[in-house]
Amino acid sequence: MSLFQIILKQLRQRSLSTILTILSVMLGVALATAILIVQREGDKLFGQSEFGFDLIVGPKGSKLQLVLNNVYQVSEAQGTIPYSNYSDLATRSRQDVRWLIPIATGDSYRGHKLLATQPKIFETPALAKAREAVNQQFAATRAAVEPLLKPGGVPVLPVPPNSPVLPQLFALQQQFDAIAKQCAPFDPEITFQVDAASRSAMELVDALATSEDRAAIQLAIDALLDHIGGANALIGGPVEPRPKQPFVFAAGRPFEVDRFECVLGSEVAEKLGMKVGDSFQASHGASDETAAPDAHDHEERWTVVGILKPSQTAFDRVILIPLTGFFAIPEHDKALTAMAAETEGFDAKQPESPAPTSKPVVTEADHDEHDEHDHAYHMEDGRIILEVPRATWQISSIIARSRDSAMQVMWKYRQSPNAMAVNPAQEMRDFTRTFLRGSSTVLLLLAILVSVVAAVSILVSIYNSIASRRREIAVLRALGATRTRILSIICLEAGVIGLIGSILGVALGMGLAAVASAALDRAMGEGFNWAHLSVAELLYFVGAVALAVVAGLVPALKAYSTSVAENLVAE
Repeated sequence: MSLFQIILKQLRQRSLSTILTILSVMLGVALATAILIVQREGDKLFGQSEFGFDLIVGPKGSKLQLVLNNVYQVSEAQGTIPYSNYSDLATRSRQDVRWLIPIATGDSYRGHKLLATQPKIFETPALAKAREAVNQQFAATRAAVEPLLKPGGVPVLPVPPNSPVLPQLFALQQQFDAIAKQCAPFDPEITFQVDAASRSAMELVDALATSEDRAAIQLAIDALLDHIGGANALIGGPVEPRPKQPFVFAAGRPFEVDRFECVLGSEVAEKLGMKVGDSFQASHGASDETAAPDAHDHEERWTVVGILKPSQTAFDRVILIPLTGFFAIPEHDKALTAMAAETEGFDAKQPESPAPTSKPVVTEADHDEHDEHDHAYHMEDGRIILEVPRATWQISSIIARSRDSAMQVMWKYRQSPNAMAVNPAQEMRDFTRTFLRGSSTVLLLLAILVSVVAAVSILVSIYNSIASRRREIAVLRALGATRTRILSIICLEAGVIGLIGSILGVALGMGLAAVASAALDRAMGEGFNWAHLSVAELLYFVGAVALAVVAGLVPALKAYSTSVAENLVAE
């Protein structure tokens, strides 16, 4: 009979005791495995290591709530900030920000939040082409004014008409209009910045041609670079919910900037059974997921034009709409007007949209609809003509990706009277360190204690069986088994119990982690990789088996000292 056949025979003879001991080992290892997985993956999940943005600008208040609301779409926004923060962040921090997008919230549909933003959140070939045009224009502008920035770069003031600087600036100004039209479908704010850059270029030409005041020229240069640099930051990207993973469409296309169109996250489309071409009316504020499809507060109907592929982020659980459509809703218009009366704008004055060259043609039907919607907007050729002044716009937040470090932008917002900037990774690390790390460590210690108790149960179980196995051990000794072989049999028996219990425990622990991942995914729109075992889990597995072997050493020593002569005597 082989060594393992002897061990299996002993385990079968004490099947009930063996099963109970294996269960105790399994529970200890399962608890420890689940805790280690959740602790490891929780640090990644809440530490923002897999999200594409590292900066959130929002109203003064709880930093943690701002992060939870924007990263995980949990709870409602804690307030609003003036829209001017958006353009101001682009111009003042153009060298620090890779991309930024505005976010406005307040409506929902059957429990799914409507997230208002700009179409540039979706990467398209046309957007990439417009971005390249702005990048080239920004580089050309810097090259044109660079000689003016150097000491002695302008030897004679005013600049003579035959200077090459003036034709360069005129050529740049002529290109600004074409770029503004090219960028308008993705974010109107880019158009405003490019138009402001165009006016700044002409002001610089006038200053160079008529003034000898170098300070005035420097101000004109700074204004030109700020506005074209702001446009460059506004169209920067691509926007990525995860690093190197932009939004990808499963069906349809992006919404247009001035229509009542929307794009569904993958989870929204799956849960509600919606497809491209469907339409719905939204409810104001949070609503119940079980609400009837016809439950709504707003008359405007949103048409589904696109459905996104899963991004494994909270964006899968939201409905994306254009910012213009959000501001056009009359109830929002009234709220903006009330907030504007109580809230001071940001420091910087924002460029306004240039006056239209011709007045839009408005039909009698348009007038009727205009009156019906309380002057918030009217429709022209199916497009929204928004009549809400930009000075009154309020948004919930701005999410952005910094070029090097978010700390530069956060420092600039420390003295802001109405907004703050936070780094999600830092806030969530502080949260996990304060609230989760300590409790998970206590649970891990409890799991270790359970494993020790399981090892003790192995010791007691085998030790108690030695008394009934003395004759069997003596027979083995008489047949030539050495003391060392008897010692090995008992220790391996304990090791097999620990191995089986540990294997089952790891499987159960991964199952518990999977349940935790599913719960987080349901609550926050984001799960974690529960199927991966790290070195920590493997070390705990090996340690549990080794502890079982050590626990078997005590009864093994008792069997080692069994007397052959005494136990072979017939009773």
